[in-house]
Amino acid sequence: MDFKQLLNELDSVLEKYPSGVLSTYDALGWPMMRWMTVAMIRGQEGRLYSLASPASQKVQQIRINDQVGWMFGTPTKDRVINVQGNAKVLDAPDLISTVIEALGGNLGNFWKVNADPSELCVLETVIMNIDAYRPSEGTHEQAGA
Repeated sequence: MDFKQLLNELDSVLEKYPSGVLSTYDALGWPMMRWMTVAMIRGQEGRLYSLASPASQKVQQIRINDQVGWMFGTPTKDRVINVQGNAKVLDAPDLISTVIEALGGNLGNFWKVNADPSELCVLETVIMNIDAYRPSEGTHEQAGA
């Protein structure tokens, strides 16, 4: 598969299962992982979007080292997709609104921790590499941007 086909596969997984594990690096170089709700937005090909508090550790870590990893999968793990990319912290109100709309009803737990929508930023990951595994079929595809 080429990069565009793998992006389409990622999009199809995220439409049904809109959460993944984001990996950043702390100040000592240790990987830090957390579950995040994430979406792809039409017209922004090759990018992932999620919300965060500007005061969160992940935001501070991305400001220091923008290299991130994501892992996504179906509940049965018949499809597992790993993504590597470069993240940016963005605070444009229009983009925040667009991401909130794209993530829709999948933000229940997020709002429990981040109750004030005026204190949000967007994490935008520009995808550089995708690895897609289908363990039940014994296949592995990868492509870079």
